[in-house]
Amino acid sequence: VIRHSRLGRLDAAQFRACLKELHLHSPSVHRRIFNLLDRDVMGSVVSLDAATCLTLLCDGRTQDKLQFIWRLWDYDHRGFLSDADVGMCFESLYLIGMDTISATLVAIGEVTVYADPVFTQHIMMFAHGRLRAYISELVTQIVAFAGECIYFESFWEWAEQRPEFLTWFAALEASWTDSLLDYEAESPLKTPAAMEAAASIGTSPQTVVQVSQHGCSPTELAPLPG
Repeated sequence: VIRHSRLGRLDAAQFRACLKELHLHSPSVHRRIFNLLDRDVMGSVVSLDAATCLTLLCDGRTQDKLQFIWRLWDYDHRGFLSDADVGMCFESLYLIGMDTISATLVAIGEVTVYADPVFTQHIMMFAHGRLRAYISELVTQIVAFAGECIYFESFWEWAEQRPEFLTWFAALEASWTDSLLDYEAESPLKTPAAMEAAASIGTSPQTVVQVSQHGCSPTELAPLPG
């Protein structure tokens, strides 16, 4: 990411180059992740967001990945993160969670032949609320355990006492990777029914549109800039 970035951001071509180094070559995968991270619709993504999310696609132990992400967000080299830093870091996990749910709903739309916009809306809103509440609870617990200056060692000590968090993180990692590999194999957006399902996700009301913080869903395949 650092090698391809310019001024802390990645344009579409630079982002594609990063994904290709992870052996993700499908244009559908490129558009999907780019749209997910281009939250301000500027035609580029923040390098820090990209590195955080792409870390989940790399090999390695959970502890090593979390420690690497911790170092990424300690961009001023203080040695610790604040509660606000942790909240912004976990925002990437929220985005990945919602993107995985969106991909699952697209697959459901394909399997059931006809998309159900009402069902999609309800699931997206329910998932949005659950994920937001869970991540907010995690940050509160971490700060209560580690204090205002959160060193990774304290965070990891907290995590080892919360096996449900480590299980959730592993499930998030595996589910997102699997859904991206489905796209890499040119499935699940090949049929008209699946395309209809994807379009229905993109017509969410404002509370759900905020999932991706721009006017399309995480899995909507809008063209890349340029």
